[in-house]
Amino acid sequence: MKKLIILALALSPLLAMASITHNAPVEAGLIYNRGVQADTTKIDLKDAEKNVGNVVAIEAKVASARVFSSTALLNVGGEYPNQLLTVVLKGEAIKLYKEGTKPTIKATGKIALRNGKPEMVITDPKDIKITE
Repeated sequence: MKKLIILALALSPLLAMASITHNAPVEAGLIYNRGVQADTTKIDLKDAEKNVGNVVAIEAKVASARVFSSTALLNVGGEYPNQLLTVVLKGEAIKLYKEGTKPTIKATGKIALRNGKPEMVITDPKDIKITE
């Protein structure tokens, strides 16, 4: 019994480290280090609203975009205000978007509703791929 307790104590830091580095979603609404190629369900843009709260992958051509000082709003599936989804780039991810372009994007993230419309917030460049 003593050996079992010692073994459990010795392994507990390793188990804790494994859970921290796992690519599980962070429930604080942050976008996670999943990467575009992660095992995530790819959805059709018309199903974005049905997937609120889920981490999904999308691929689409940007229909319209608006850039602010620290945020880029990429509307896909239609131009604003008729877009099916807005991909919001913040933090390091905004550096990937070239203002004035309408590229094709592949993105992975959690769908949320903002003002009644689905959006996906991307902060980690690993979660989006932009092709001209």
